[in-house]
Amino acid sequence: MLTKNVSPPTFFSCISFTVLYNHCTGSSVLAPLPSTTTGEDRWLCTLLLQQGWRVEYNAASDSYTNAPQEFKEFYNQRRRWGPSTMANTLDLLSSGSVTAQMNKSISRPYILYQTITMAASILGPATVCLMIAGDSLDAL
Repeated sequence: MLTKNVSPPTFFSCISFTVLYNHCTGSSVLAPLPSTTTGEDRWLCTLLLQQGWRVEYNAASDSYTNAPQEFKEFYNQRRRWGPSTMANTLDLLSSGSVTAQMNKSISRPYILYQTITMAASILGPATVCLMIAGDSLDAL
């Protein structure tokens, strides 16, 4: 069974990076302290999953967020989230078999799914760029 773990956005932003670094170990990709734009909430969730904890979505929770109102804000947000999502996924995949053994919420098919998703997110934009470049060469 595939398990979808959702990281609670902005909840962990109030936790100090020193606390994260001193009390959560085992991160390989984000071993140095992440900057404020690397999605520390997702980083903490990755560390928790690697230690065997389960992170669940709670629909009844109340939270406040500033959703982007303009396209430029939305684009900048996605540009920040993209690399941090990939870094956290790579961190999870680098210890995938150990995490699957320690955490009953993470299955081997889920690790395979994340591997395929990572490959697709790398190959997708590259394929589009190659198609555009090939099409522009044919027009010449």
